[in-house]
Amino acid sequence: MIAYKILMILMALGGLAKATEISSLERPFPHPQCPKIDDPYRPILLAYPQDCSKYYSCQNGMAYLEQCPGNYLWNPLNQLCDYPERVSCVQPTPDIPRPGNNDARNIYYQLYPNDCSRYYKCEAQTCPPNYYWNSYKQHCDLPQLAQCPFEPVMPPATTYPPVIPTAPTVPPPPPPAATDPNAVEECTECASWCLGQGHIYLPYPQDCRKFIQCNGLAFIHKCPDQLLWNDKLKTCDRFCVRNDAPLANANVVE
Repeated sequence: MIAYKILMILMALGGLAKATEISSLERPFPHPQCPKIDDPYRPILLAYPQDCSKYYSCQNGMAYLEQCPGNYLWNPLNQLCDYPERVSCVQPTPDIPRPGNNDARNIYYQLYPNDCSRYYKCEAQTCPPNYYWNSYKQHCDLPQLAQCPFEPVMPPATTYPPVIPTAPTVPPPPPPAATDPNAVEECTECASWCLGQGHIYLPYPQDCRKFIQCNGLAFIHKCPDQLLWNDKLKTCDRFCVRNDAPLANANVVE
């Protein structure tokens, strides 16, 4: 029973350590492509190497991990969160620098195991600026991927949180335009009726809900709801009137 409790405690501690390790990858870190001095008119946004829905936003030399909203993906071509069908989601392979030679070498020696006639000559090397040594891949790597056991360098504390620029999102397509019930349409077949008439109004044949406006060209207008054309009054009315004679009341349409 005691052994079982010890096993459960070790598993819980292991899960906590794993969660802490994952969360540490979300922290801001010094990125070699982030400038030390920001240009407010030209924010620097970088692709995230492992997930097309994420990207980095630069601020004072630090890289902050950002997430595109919804199903949008980061589009490095137009520098914004875009529709998935417009994004070629290819995970880039970062250019991983190798340890460089350091003129001020720190050489030390260690005993070779099980053989006193041999020894190890160890030479300390330094990764390029803003890179950490990745013990699993055996090369210098980005800080958030190196899984360094030491606490990474954190940005200095400020009174006010920095304003991190975010990528814009493409606007959704505009909805289809609704049909205007009072829209005016040109009537080419009515043009002969308006010849020599000047600026006048004529009844529309077979439909009291419409009327014709002559003004060089012929245009068809529609009366508002529940109204009909009154040719005597030259306006939309409750009654349909043509040739000075009432033809129908408001609830009759020819």
